[in-house]
Amino acid sequence: MVGWNDLRREPFRLLFPLGILFGCLGVSHWLRYALDGSASSSGFFHASIQVYASMFCFIAGFLMTALPRFTSASPTSTWELLAVLSFLIAQLIFLSSGWWVAAEACVAGLLVVLAVFAARRFVGRRSQSSPPTEFVWIPLGLSFGFIGIGMLMWAQAGHVSPWVAATGRPLAQQGFLGAIVTGVGGFMAPR
Repeated sequence: MVGWNDLRREPFRLLFPLGILFGCLGVSHWLRYALDGSASSSGFFHASIQVYASMFCFIAGFLMTALPRFTSASPTSTWELLAVLSFLIAQLIFLSSGWWVAAEACVAGLLVVLAVFAARRFVGRRSQSSPPTEFVWIPLGLSFGFIGIGMLMWAQAGHVSPWVAATGRPLAQQGFLGAIVTGVGGFMAPR
């Protein structure tokens, strides 16, 4: 039986299945739309669930499992794992309710938790070896995510022109995801 300490040491055991579940929820939105002509569709809902919930589970599951091993640092703490789960669930509730700004605030919270997690592992590492060079993409991806989310929240609150949202969305979704995948994939692929 897998206990809480096992999940803290290997968060992918919890986050990968959760990522699959969120992926199914994101796709079911389109299935419901196709079956019920009166249902409204939201590309923003779909993209947010797919990137910020489903893909984030895979990214966080991998990084929160692998970084402590790469750096010989402490495993994921209870508060870090609970914070990720809380933000993911709150984000799903806010997206389902159409509260876009609150959902984006949850994404910002997820990015903060991941950034703090990574920083704590690199600062507190027992191994004196430097992090892999390819991991320079991880803080860059987090930066893209923070900037894009900020632009989206600002635009969705009605404070700026819609072009800010049109610029922030790909920066937060594709920039964040692309940079993280490039960093992790650049490290893992040759191995």
